[in-house]
Order: sequence, then C-alpha cells, then structure tokens
Amino acid sequence: MSGAGLVEGVGLLCGLCRVEVARFPSADGMVRQVRRWLRGRLAGTGVDAGDLDLIVAEIGGNAVLHTATGAPGGCLWVVVSVTRERVRLEFTDDGGAYTTPGVRGRPDESGRGLRLVAALAQDWGWRADATGRVTVWADLGRARARRCGTRRTVGSGPPHPPVTVQDGERP
Repeated sequence: MSGAGLVEGVGLLCGLCRVEVARFPSADGMVRQVRRWLRGRLAGTGVDAGDLDLIVAEIGGNAVLHTATGAPGGCLWVVVSVTRERVRLEFTDDGGAYTTPGVRGRPDESGRGLRLVAALAQDWGWRADATGRVTVWADLGRARARRCGTRRTVGSGPPHPPVTVQDGERP
C-alpha cells in the first residue's frame, strides 16, 4: 500500500513491456493521486508531462463525474503499460454512466475533454464490459515532440524557455 487508500494490484514485466495496475478508492483528490502515481511510474519514459496531466484530469474527472466511481464506495482502476514505442493508459470506472464516451459533433459547454485527449494521444478509445464498467484508454508516444511550444517529459524538471523566431526564420 502507498498513498491515501491506494492499493497497487499487479506489476508485471513481460519482455519489452511493463504493466502495472492500481485501484484508487473514491475520495477527494483521487484524480490528483492517479496523476502522482502515473508520474512516478512514467519518470524517464519520455512521456510529455503536460499531456499526461491533461489526459489524466479529463478521463479521471469524467469517471468521477459521470459514473459510480465518484460515489461513496466507488473506485477507479488504472493500468499503465509501457513498451519501447508507446505508453498505454487505461482507466476503468465503476459503471453506471448514462452516456458512452465520445467526441461530440459540437464543442459545447461540455464534451471538450475527450476532444483534447484525442488531440494529445496517438490513439484513444473505449470499451464496455457486460457489467456496465467502461474502460477509456489513451496511447502516448515516448519522447515525441510536442505540436507547439516547449516540451517537458515526466521527471525532466521545468520546461526550457521557448525559442523566439523572427518573421521569415525557421526554428
């Protein structure tokens, strides 16, 4: 056991793949605990820290807000698998959602979170089991360049200052 109520379930090493599973009981700050746990597991992997934080906040927050995960006694299961090419994050809720995950046609007041996940992840998706529990997953590249601005990987410290480019110059 580590963290406030965190139970680490399984840690496996299978060839070039590392898989770890953890269960996070419903509590104030649960998404923050998930983010801290994942940052610890992904230090040195080249995963962009900002992308990781945003993806965890969006998917974890959706589970708390829209499913039984956020209810007393609820929990969120998190699986992280690391290969040479990518990191896969999987978040399994406690079921009870009234909608299915998805990027809606219009970015209304709500529904933008998974649009951000889709933009940051190499790939993402979801699956439901027979009990109604939903797993939302996102694949992140390792040591990939960000689309804009500066790049900071998990465990790399503060970001470097941005490069200033004059009109007509190439960075």
